[in-house]
Amino acid sequence: MNIMTWASFCWDLVKADLPEIAAPKQYRLGIVGAEDYEETRKMIGRAFALDPNWNAALHHRRNISRC
Repeated sequence: MNIMTWASFCWDLVKADLPEIAAPKQYRLGIVGAEDYEETRKMIGRAFALDPNWNAALHHRRNISRC
């Protein structure tokens, strides 16, 4: 039996001393507010689902949840 454990965590980025992010021109980065949460969550989920390595892990997690 393969048991997976998931951890939930939160980063307080307001207090973090982070360097300026230099993204490629084709990307736009910005602050996401509460009103954008659902669309951002879906977009990140689609990105993981399109990655071949994460896709298998997501299917495995869904199958465990259905048991």
